[in-house]
Amino acid sequence: MNDNSYTCNGCRRVLSYSDYPPVVGTEGHTCPDCSKGAKEIAAEVDWRLKQCGIDGEITLDYHTNKLPLIQLCEKYDYSESEILHRVELCVSYIEGEKRKDIPYAEWTKR
Repeated sequence: MNDNSYTCNGCRRVLSYSDYPPVVGTEGHTCPDCSKGAKEIAAEVDWRLKQCGIDGEITLDYHTNKLPLIQLCEKYDYSESEILHRVELCVSYIEGEKRKDIPYAEWTKR
């Protein structure tokens, strides 16, 4: 690889700066195709997290913001086991290629 090219963080292809201007991120470069797909996926994950209400907020704090478990317990007034259970439920609800066909509140009662 030379100074006129970069490796995309998404697809790992070596691309030319002049042919495929990268979207610069904090951890390197992403080609325009991968960047577009990543933005769509991020928007979908965000939408799904919002459907989970407080459990989505807890999951975001746990996985993205990396808040320690003790801090989550204090912030949300739940025990450690309840926090972990809620995170597990939320992740199970938001994962997968397609959206669940029932609301989160109904899904958690199964």
